[in-house]
Amino acid sequence: MSDRLLTVLMAVRNDEKYVEKATRSILTQTHADFEFLIVDDCSRDTSLNIIGRMSDSRIRIERNQSPLGLTRSLNRGLALSNSQFIARMDADDYAYPTRLEKQLNFLIRNSAYGLVGSWYREIDEKERPVSEVRTPKTNAEIKAALRKGNAFAHSSVMFPRRCIEQVKGYRDFFEFSQDYDLFLRLTAEFKVHNIPEILLDWRIRLDSASVRFKVLQDLYAEKARECAYSHANLPSDQAEWLKPYLGSSLRKSRTTAIGYYKWASDFFYTRTGYKKRIFSCIRLLFRSLFANPATFAWLCSHTIKNAGSRFLRSLKNRFAR
Repeated sequence: MSDRLLTVLMAVRNDEKYVEKATRSILTQTHADFEFLIVDDCSRDTSLNIIGRMSDSRIRIERNQSPLGLTRSLNRGLALSNSQFIARMDADDYAYPTRLEKQLNFLIRNSAYGLVGSWYREIDEKERPVSEVRTPKTNAEIKAALRKGNAFAHSSVMFPRRCIEQVKGYRDFFEFSQDYDLFLRLTAEFKVHNIPEILLDWRIRLDSASVRFKVLQDLYAEKARECAYSHANLPSDQAEWLKPYLGSSLRKSRTTAIGYYKWASDFFYTRTGYKKRIFSCIRLLFRSLFANPATFAWLCSHTIKNAGSRFLRSLKNRFAR
């Protein structure tokens, strides 16, 4: 057990390509007094060897005896730490040097707040910038934004232990969107804030769960909103709830194809400077095609049909004036 004021919590699973940079970005913070608790979820690559070569007394590695997944690994980390404040970090992201210092100072000076994040920059697998994300800043702005979607990058946040304990941590049910569900419950009890400064590089990996399983992530996010705003109960049988999406190999392939296609659309339509990201967009479309060609063809035809309808409506409105 650490008696330090702050614990940085990072879960690792087969992140050998990025984990060294992520780890060093924490070890070189301007606020240097913290415990760096790394929960390894049974990595099969060299992730642990890479971390082990960094001889730093602040690093504490705990390895799961069997794979638990991200949500349960994070809850195990919370249970293993007794620090007053907890900062999250992902094994493929990069924290700017002053991140911990600025967030810790904010929470110490503002005891009514239960969560603080920051603006962040999206980067791709080759460190190239994708876009800068300026999340809502004030408590009121964030609460309004959370009704539609997440307003924090998971690996940009820090929270007081007393607050995370009051809402009972992450809920094991949420295999995806566990952070969004947590943030919704925290904002119901405490004030929240985003520091209006880019303090993190958040990596978009085309092989990540958030990309491959976007359909499921969106499904869990909708359930989190229902619980927060409509007081709905969680399904009693999680497997039964997911059966329409993962009930067979065909359904899995369809779900994966839709997930890749949605991310490709997101890259094309919403990312700043998307023309520079066209290669990633094409890669995502090919992944969608290979996952399920029939679903990919339907998605393309649906997109073309909708685009044609919008074009015809715009022409009609123009000539009607």
